[in-house]
Amino acid sequence: MPVEDAVAPASVELPVGLPGRLLAAVVPVVAFGLVAASARRGGLDATDGDVVPPWVLAVATLAGALVLSWRAATQRAVLDAAGLRCRNLLVSFEADWDLVEVLRVERRGPFVTVDLVLANLRRSHRIGAATRLAGPSAAQVLGLIRQVPAASARLGDPEP
Repeated sequence: MPVEDAVAPASVELPVGLPGRLLAAVVPVVAFGLVAASARRGGLDATDGDVVPPWVLAVATLAGALVLSWRAATQRAVLDAAGLRCRNLLVSFEADWDLVEVLRVERRGPFVTVDLVLANLRRSHRIGAATRLAGPSAAQVLGLIRQVPAASARLGDPEP
């Protein structure tokens, strides 16, 4: 039986990691707790000086928390031969590989993140879906990134 050469995948998808899933679970609970605490203190009772009724702010707080939670749970990054498509907590972006200078691996406390540095921009963009706790999960994500030749060539610090 002949040994086949390893073929690079057409694209690699990085799903949300544990930090994003925890954020997705915690944000609505905290928002509900804040609204419930305010209601218990009588903070949802309207007064004559209120420009906006407090219950409207409570509903907006809960709706914002649900949207933020949904965005945290659905973070994704897709790397392929053409470039990178990323959906983060607050923004989504696409970048061609010829614009990418480096994929920088950052260690921030217990977290390992991957930042995208684009040519002629001073600010880097975080690939939120790649954020993991240090350890085997972070090494697995870096292994996935290495499967895309254009991404692997730009990986700045390959050790998690």
